[in-house]
Amino acid sequence: MLNADKDLAELASKLNPKHAAWLCLYGPPGTGKTASAFNLAKVLGVPALIKAQSDIKSAYVGESEKAVAGAFAQAKREGGVLIFDGVDS
Repeated sequence: MLNADKDLAELASKLNPKHAAWLCLYGPPGTGKTASAFNLAKVLGVPALIKAQSDIKSAYVGESEKAVAGAFAQAKREGGVLIFDGVDS
């Protein structure tokens, strides 16, 4: 969905925490993207796993990619909502 006007509570009610889903929330800082992702995890009853730029970015070749793969593996293992927060900077 691009520029979605969907109610996130309604969207969450249609998701199944046992099946993967991908959402991209974007917009200017302070518009509630991270809060919405935390709320989605709460509604689904799964953990929210937040990864900041400092958790991902590395000066060494291949380490950033390894960190991203590790984040997805952790989310799959724990059955949680993976949130990449502020990685656009």
